[in-house]
Amino acid sequence: MSKELLPDPPAEIFVDTATKETPKRPTRQDDTIIKAVAQKLLPKVKEWLEEGDGCDMDDDEIIADLEKAIGWQDDGYEIAQKLDHAGWMPDAQLVDILDGTGHFKYQAWEQACKEWVKTHNIQAPELESRVNWTRKANMGVGTIVKNNDDGRSNVKFDSDSKESRTYIVEWEELVPA
Repeated sequence: MSKELLPDPPAEIFVDTATKETPKRPTRQDDTIIKAVAQKLLPKVKEWLEEGDGCDMDDDEIIADLEKAIGWQDDGYEIAQKLDHAGWMPDAQLVDILDGTGHFKYQAWEQACKEWVKTHNIQAPELESRVNWTRKANMGVGTIVKNNDDGRSNVKFDSDSKESRTYIVEWEELVPA
């Protein structure tokens, strides 16, 4: 699988000019993320279309169909089924191409999160600080062992018996213990 960078997400997704507040973290289902994935898939999908019965769709039509089919899906087979309902005639080769969706979606999301942190000057919690995870209160208290530039930290929780295991937690879900 290629490690090429995805197109940068448009800056406007990071700026809420009406409220001047820091917008929420990007999600894997944001329209800009889905569009970046569709654009990443376009060359191979277009090649697949041209190898078949030819392609009478332009790039914008292909991207629009891909965006609708991808949505919450990461699985190539599920996306191919949605394309089938849109009039495409998918085969195993297209499913193989579409199987990269989850990986591409994660790459685009991670890039968007890094940009979100940078654009809004979001500060990482201090290393070694003691925290609770608001979404998983049953985890108890943990220690931040690493901060990542995508707005997440690796946290080692006292309640976890595995010595080397850490959990990757979004900064906005951490509160001081």
